[in-house]
Amino acid sequence: MKADGFEIGAHTVSHSDLTRQKEGEDIQAFMTRIERELRVSRQIIDKKLKQNTTLLAFYRAAVSVKRGSNPFFADPLTLKRTQILKRDMKTFVSVLKSFHKVSLK
Repeated sequence: MKADGFEIGAHTVSHSDLTRQKEGEDIQAFMTRIERELRVSRQIIDKKLKQNTTLLAFYRAAVSVKRGSNPFFADPLTLKRTQILKRDMKTFVSVLKSFHKVSLK
């Protein structure tokens, strides 16, 4: 995907909720967990893709687990997405072909 022009950003390591302390977690452990989730996620992507990752999924937008596309006016914190599986690339390509240019005149 990177070779085809997609930008690959980091996420977190374990999909942990970084906005809330876990039960019994003190502030120091909470801050350490946040830092690790972000740092290690970036390190993994940098190493595997030989890049300097500059995007974190949630800072510019957030995605849901709902499948679908997003109009230009969609709430950037609740974007729909489609999972891309190598074994099902044909289906993914067919979804991309469903977009059509529309004149705004």
